[in-house]
Amino acid sequence: MRIPVGRLVRKASGGPGALQKGLAECEREAFSGYLEVRRRRGPGAHERGAVVFREGAPILADFEGDEALEGRPALSPLIRASESRDAVLEFRSFAYASSSVSVDHLARFFPGAAVAPADLEPRALLRLPRLLRLRSEASATVEAPSRCW
Repeated sequence: MRIPVGRLVRKASGGPGALQKGLAECEREAFSGYLEVRRRRGPGAHERGAVVFREGAPILADFEGDEALEGRPALSPLIRASESRDAVLEFRSFAYASSSVSVDHLARFFPGAAVAPADLEPRALLRLPRLLRLRSEASATVEAPSRCW
């Protein structure tokens, strides 16, 4: 999902709980725009993800790192990236006179990136890393079929 650059409203540093704090601020302020998370993983390797909000409610999410993800699958790597101390969180808005973009436009153009507010509630966010860990453990224990002669 390619989000047009919005006007920078403010920046915050990453770290444990940084995304959850940013999500709570967006909800409290009825923010319309997006919260972007960026971090450098190494020489030439970057991660970038975003959550788009309409009046404080999350409506879209994406993440680009080792792979490009949209919607609910983007949430877990987005959380992981935001928890890094070298991550940067930027709050960006399209609410300025010369902007021709709105969050409603983005929702229409990227339906595959849709998320619901319930996907980003604190309890749901706490379950995501556990679910991913269980999935990775399950895929690691899958044995190759034995040969039949």
